[in-house]
Amino acid sequence: MLAWHLLKLALVAAYRRSYQQTPCFFNIFRRLPLKPLTGGPLRIHLNPNRKKPRFEQNPNYMNKAELIESVAAEAKISKADAKRAIDSFVSSTHKALKKGDRVALVGFGTFSVTQRKARKGRNPQTGKEIKIAAKKVVKFKAGAELAKKLK
Repeated sequence: MLAWHLLKLALVAAYRRSYQQTPCFFNIFRRLPLKPLTGGPLRIHLNPNRKKPRFEQNPNYMNKAELIESVAAEAKISKADAKRAIDSFVSSTHKALKKGDRVALVGFGTFSVTQRKARKGRNPQTGKEIKIAAKKVVKFKAGAELAKKLK
């Protein structure tokens, strides 16, 4: 318990050092059931351009670096080779989708491009009606094997 509080205090100090110019506060205990050590809630300086601090985002995600480590460990190859393989997969998929092709990985899923129609929307700040232009969007449909493994 004490180690957890010390970790939070270290985070506070790190954020204060790096973002002192533009203070923007949020409560670190908003999602935690713990009470702060001091009388009031801890506040952390943040860059106001970032919507959420990194540790308030969903912790159950894997970023690219973690994916590279996982692929390297699973395939028993170096991290550099895993990074090149993932980068080549992403660029090949990007090129195929740009041409309008579908990328189907049996057992995993299918990437495809669809056309989204133009539509009307509302600006949430002003309430004014705005036009949203038509655009192409990428869709992913999970394969049967992947869907079974997630159940």
